[in-house]
Amino acid sequence: MGKAGSEVSSGRNRAVASLILCVLFLLPYGGANAAELAGGSAADCQPCHALIYEEWQQSWMARAYVNDNFQRSFQRWQQLIEQNPAAVQANPMADPRRCLDCHAPLRRDDSEPDNPDGVTCQVCHTVRSARPSRSGHTLIFDGRGVIYSANPSPNRDAPHRLKYGSDLENSRLCAGCHQDRLPTGLYLERTYDEWLQSPYARQGIDCSDCHMPQTAGPATAGTDTKPTHASHRFAGGHSDSPLLARAATVRLQRNPDPRHITVSVTNASVGHNFPTGGAHPNKLVLFFKLQNADGETVYEDSRIYQYRYLDANGRTVSPQQLQDSTLQPLETRREQFAIPESLDATKATARLEYHLIPDSLGRSLDPEIYETSYAPVTIDQDSLILK
Repeated sequence: MGKAGSEVSSGRNRAVASLILCVLFLLPYGGANAAELAGGSAADCQPCHALIYEEWQQSWMARAYVNDNFQRSFQRWQQLIEQNPAAVQANPMADPRRCLDCHAPLRRDDSEPDNPDGVTCQVCHTVRSARPSRSGHTLIFDGRGVIYSANPSPNRDAPHRLKYGSDLENSRLCAGCHQDRLPTGLYLERTYDEWLQSPYARQGIDCSDCHMPQTAGPATAGTDTKPTHASHRFAGGHSDSPLLARAATVRLQRNPDPRHITVSVTNASVGHNFPTGGAHPNKLVLFFKLQNADGETVYEDSRIYQYRYLDANGRTVSPQQLQDSTLQPLETRREQFAIPESLDATKATARLEYHLIPDSLGRSLDPEIYETSYAPVTIDQDSLILK
């Protein structure tokens, strides 16, 4: 193949690889067109729902479109497609506008959104129902000016039409973006299925029970008699999330063979696989090291838990197959480490670290944004004195 042909092939491969980093979701719509709902803003809800609005502003739902990580990935993906438009013709799933289906769902057409609200109030509170579909779940929007509430007895004095929406507290609603299957059967996002197959689902624990816990303060100022409301901070897998601190545990244990150590890694409280996301480039890393009596590191090893997309030759280029080493809910993975006989090791240490994005991408972000939202987080660690 000549140089020109090699460059086209290389461009196509880079473009498809970027599909994985860009996290392209398909949010199917039914009922009302999203354009009918696009004129509203979350700020319209603030006068009556000040607490919820303040929480939402701090959430990653609000920053789904404007955050630096997404903007860089989205713009880079657009550039790659402009350089190689045949990639979209060959694979419509590679169209960068698909990113906007979940990062800026309420837009008037296939262009960039009119307002940067991201996943705003209207996205969830105008959904009449969420129905299973081949790709995931289809969200059926009402489009008649009706706002749906999680309160079975909605306020009749509200300044807008208000109805009870049973799907607001059902995980099916989340599946609109957190479940995405290609026609080939390959998942780009399967968080909903992970939860559906977990003990949490069987116990009736939904996504909102963990990601939207009850928080002090009424949902509606002046009229709501309930003293708490569902948090709209939507804590998840970012560095500043309180959920990460209790997500997993790591424990070291001696083996009958003194030259081997078992490290047990447990998904302790996450209601889906950890890490989750499919096409997300996140990973969980177990670092293992041995030290001598002087505290010097004499041996290091690691294990990685993540989703990886591979082609038929085992390369991470095109999404043909999915390699899964993530931890299922409540699963304990026992890793075996051998102590080289030549080493005079006196202490073993294991540390579990969560990486939301690759280090190479993190270095390109604003340092303050990286430290508060994307920096690796130590989930747990343990040590064992050998002698």
